[in-house]
This record gives sequence, C-alpha cells and structure tokens, in this order.
Amino acid sequence: MPAISLRTYVVTQQAPVFDLPAWWDLDRLLAAYSHRRMEVEPGDKSTLLLPGWEARFWDEQARSSNEAAVHPTPAQESLQHQQDQVASALQEARWVIVHQGRVWIVPQEASEACFIFEGPPWWDRPEPWKAFITLRKKRLIEEESLGYIDQVRLLTGEEARAVDERAQRGYLENNYFPSADTRRYLRKEMARFADALRKAVWVVMYEYEWESGLA
Repeated sequence: MPAISLRTYVVTQQAPVFDLPAWWDLDRLLAAYSHRRMEVEPGDKSTLLLPGWEARFWDEQARSSNEAAVHPTPAQESLQHQQDQVASALQEARWVIVHQGRVWIVPQEASEACFIFEGPPWWDRPEPWKAFITLRKKRLIEEESLGYIDQVRLLTGEEARAVDERAQRGYLENNYFPSADTRRYLRKEMARFADALRKAVWVVMYEYEWESGLA
C-alpha cells in the first residue's frame, strides 16, 4: 500500500549559484518546462523548479548545439570552461531553481549549503496551511513516476519561516504527547529546524509516495 512522506530541503546562501548560462536560452527553457513555472514575484511566472536530471539534460542539449571548433579561439575556450563548470555543478543537483536570471543548485546531500529534513511532522498536516492555502496551491508541481504521484513545492525563506512559526505553535497546542521527554525532544527538533530556516533562501518541499508493504 502506498504511503506518503515529506522531505524538506532548506537552501542557504552557501548553496552553489551562478548566472543563467547564455547557452541555455531562457525563452526556450521556459517554453519547454511551462508546467514547472511558478509565480514567486507578483505577476511574474518565470521561476522554474527542475529536477536535477532535467537540468542536466537541458544543459547537455544546449551544449551540443554549441560545439567547439577544431581550433578554438580564446573566446570559445572561455565558453568551454564556463560550460564545464556548469556541468560539474549540475552533477551535484537534486533540484535546480531558476529565478531572475540566476540558477540555484539544491544539493542531493545535506551540508551547510542545504539542510535536509525528513518531515518535519508539524508541516505534514493541513492545519498550518489554512492561512497559506493560495501559496500552497500556486507553488505545486505534480509529477508521476512508475505509477506513483509525487508533489514538490518551492517557498522562499521568508515564506517558510512564516509557515513554520504557525505550524510549530499549532502542533504544540493541539497534540497530546505521551511523556515530558517526548515533548522536550520535539521542542529540540523544532528549534533545530527553525535555526536552519533562519539561514534559508529557498525551501523545497518534496512529498513522495513509496510502498509501505502494508495491506
């Protein structure tokens, strides 16, 4: 029986970020991934959230149309160096955010550049989102793979901090905890998560289905 889990990526200022590569062609990129566009700035639906493999595919296709000459000029050698740097950065990407002419890499592995949390459980409930229902709907991307339907959302750091403040307060007020130790542990985890969010530029919420083995 499929179960649903939440994994949260907290992207900090230390994450790799670079200017949109000239060979990517923003207009073509937005047209090709129109289903992954979202509105972060009012009236501007030009922000993209791509899986790392999609960004790598796009980069490879764009590079193949700009193959170097047999005897490259200094300008072509400089371009080749830039392309190699971008390709190397993309190898580490779980997600890629394109926003206002900049490309942010969301790493696959946890580090100071990106804190990764399973949950947190106080976000994985409908109550804290009631005040942010429009935001939750506008930032949703659904993707289907091997019969499973996953959902991914993108929040700014400021938006995530507002959601977390409401979610933590409601979770502590409206839930029964079997022991004082459980409550203390939860408060410690909430503090750890809030501390990560204070460093957040972006937050990626990834809800994925998996086979629980339960009937």
